[in-house]
Amino acid sequence: MVDMNAGSAAAGATAGAAAASSPGGAAPNAPLDPASNADPGLASDEQAETESNSSSPTDWSLLPKGRYGAGIGGDALGNTVLGGPVGPKKYFIRFRATQSSQIESVTFPFLSADYPGYGAGTGGNWTLKLIADDGSENHFPTGPALAVRSVSAMPTSSAARTITFSSAPTTVEGVLYHLVMENIDANPTANYFSINSWVRLSFTEGGQLNPQFADSDWGSGYFHAGAWMNCKNSCPIAEIAYANGMRQGMSYGEASYVCPPGQGNCSSEQLVGRIDGPTRMVRERITITGGDKTVCGIGIRLLRNPGPASDLFVSLRDGANVEIASTRVEAAEVAVGPAPTYSLPATWDDLGQKARWVTAEFDDIHSLIDGQTYYLQFASMQGTYWAWVNRRLTPEYAYSSATAFVDGWAEYTIDGTSWLPLGRVGHQSDL
Repeated sequence: MVDMNAGSAAAGATAGAAAASSPGGAAPNAPLDPASNADPGLASDEQAETESNSSSPTDWSLLPKGRYGAGIGGDALGNTVLGGPVGPKKYFIRFRATQSSQIESVTFPFLSADYPGYGAGTGGNWTLKLIADDGSENHFPTGPALAVRSVSAMPTSSAARTITFSSAPTTVEGVLYHLVMENIDANPTANYFSINSWVRLSFTEGGQLNPQFADSDWGSGYFHAGAWMNCKNSCPIAEIAYANGMRQGMSYGEASYVCPPGQGNCSSEQLVGRIDGPTRMVRERITITGGDKTVCGIGIRLLRNPGPASDLFVSLRDGANVEIASTRVEAAEVAVGPAPTYSLPATWDDLGQKARWVTAEFDDIHSLIDGQTYYLQFASMQGTYWAWVNRRLTPEYAYSSATAFVDGWAEYTIDGTSWLPLGRVGHQSDL
């Protein structure tokens, strides 16, 4: 991910850094398989974890406005069950509208009775409501519904279930709203479903969840024990379609950590980016779209193994592989953690839970020309760094390109010369 100068012609572009592929191998429009994505079954803030290692969180608010890249910092799928023996009955997706327009539809991952434990029975009857924000620091839903859609039970899952409002509500650009889903089934304990989100597994990382957008502008929560709660480590996977043709959302939602049986063209080398010496490096390949970009720095989420290590060297290179800018991240600024094992059952360490965001600035600003290809390359002369990737769900899972960074993909090399796509599913994963 590159940070853009506030004066850039594309200063409103969103952040970019990590996309990854899953070992699940789901077919197009098939459900996102919780088991094959190491879904920890999170009910968000109701789970806690203690870590021995921590690093100072990056304060993205201090950096120049504008990001170009993925900028998503998740590790695995996490679900919130609506109903069932212990689950809440209400769940919300909070968003700051990017358009003054009617909402045509909402698309999201839906798990039902065909995934036991994530759903059961008929799947449950439920409602989708558009509700205003209360304006508080917590930004919870409040007031009467601005629009309501009753949804009949469906026992089958979908990675991209789309719901339309019977009477399309109109949003105002820049205003916060909530899409509230509520299980209203006559027997919600027996008939229920789940909503999947992209979750950061560390509960002590701190700082902004995703540089792509402010936590207040794209988040989720649920109603439990008589009160609303925010899912602080959870990023909704969803797409909002407006009547004016524009789209808003986030569609990263698969991890890359193990080769599934039967995929003979998969190797451990391509799953997680290894940065170690002059031959093992990773990079993001980017072809600029949407106008020239003026950049001033970078951001990446990663960790390094214990032991002596050189700084992380960052090189911005043009399409001919000529360096046009460079910077470095001091080794001491990078969180320390274990290497992946590439084996099942996967642990949270295999998914990169100890990885942290780091940033660095170039000495000067640099213009990236529309239509040209560039490489953001990472290297280390001593010690081993690991950079996990996240896979975007476009287009295989029917999410639009507006919900992910589609101007490039992550790559790796083990010989310092030949570069291959990083992530189990090539050309769909970002750093």
